[in-house]
Amino acid sequence: MSRLGVCIALMLLLSPPLVSNSPGYELIDKAHKIVSGPDEDGDLEISLRATVKNLRNAQLAVRVIAQGIDKEDFVTYDIYLEALLKPNETRVLRDLDYIPKATYDKIVKWDWLLELQ
Repeated sequence: MSRLGVCIALMLLLSPPLVSNSPGYELIDKAHKIVSGPDEDGDLEISLRATVKNLRNAQLAVRVIAQGIDKEDFVTYDIYLEALLKPNETRVLRDLDYIPKATYDKIVKWDWLLELQ
């Protein structure tokens, strides 16, 4: 093999992959809590919080979906938190919502999904 062939082979072997396994963004922290209630309609006011980090050098529009899952593994409640993140920005997304206490009581776990918009 020529020197040029060896150089090309080494460049291909040692260069980083063109496609990264990392999506370029991550959900660092997430939480929810009951703020108040139940009110006269039987609703709870809940607060949801998610910390999202943009790992890219480009602006990203992201959506966090918080899903309340019941004991049969069905979604009984969901809420969306959305943001436009600057390059390499970390931001806390927050929202308040009302949910019937009967629905909240059926939730056995929370799933948090992070996706690009």
